Amino acid sequence: MLFISGSSVYTRWGRTTCPSDAVPLYSGYMGGALNTDDGSAYDFLCLSSEPQYSNFTNSSDNSRGAVYGTEYQGGVDAIFDPSNLNGTSFADQNVPCVACHVDSRATVMMIPAKTTCPTGWTLEYWGYLMAAVRIASLMSSALNTDTGSGSNFLCLPFNPDYANYTEDIQSSRGEIYGTEYQGDPDLIFDPINRGGQTFVDQDVPCAMCGSRNYECVDYQPETMFGGAESDMAAFIYNVEGRCGALSCPNFVDGRELTCVVCSK
Repeated sequence: MLFISGSSVYTRWGRTTCPSDAVPLYSGYMGGALNTDDGSAYDFLCLSSEPQYSNFTNSSDNSRGAVYGTEYQGGVDAIFDPSNLNGTSFADQNVPCVACHVDSRATVMMIPAKTTCPTGWTLEYWGYLMAAVRIASLMSSALNTDTGSGSNFLCLPFNPDYANYTEDIQSSRGEIYGTEYQGDPDLIFDPINRGGQTFVDQDVPCAMCGSRNYECVDYQPETMFGGAESDMAAFIYNVEGRCGALSCPNFVDGRELTCVVCSK
């Protein structure tokens, strides 16, 4: 996320156009590391469809980082609104993106598991939380034993919003679990707010103050032509909430999580 004095820039994943009161800076392809790579970068990029080059060699070096186009994967057709679908399925289609500039609103945040913004904030777009494949080795774990899915921590609300969902658990999708204190936190933290209990194995609360590498993909996504089906690509999947340290029944095990991008 970028900031221009009194304004802000955010990426709208899954679309080539910005909301009506935002100005598009450029559009292009969602780029990421190859779905089978365990090196290179861990985050997604919005790559311009008109790249500019300086010095170059045109020779491939397997030790260098690499960026690939990104494709929708998993049961996405059951989740996304097909209004902008060019074709019969989102699966294996390339994911577009656009950088949007909003004037007079200097702060932009993504709220996971919500479809509406706090009072006084402007809704830029809402959609579904997506991440790399859970069982790949690209990103650090969401569950403490996982080697895929998202790499960052999220602050999830107590009362999540849902849109389209399936509630069937898919092992390839990203997942989100609650987070617990571990190690020797009782020796480190001030105990004033722990109520006489140990911190160990207790759920970690959070408050959103200012966010990201799970990404928020628009609920009416588009696709890009020109890429090969499931060929040398990064993959993104819907993200499901998982009960345990996450409080259920507010969260529903296996239900696809929403997200919203808000500005102020």
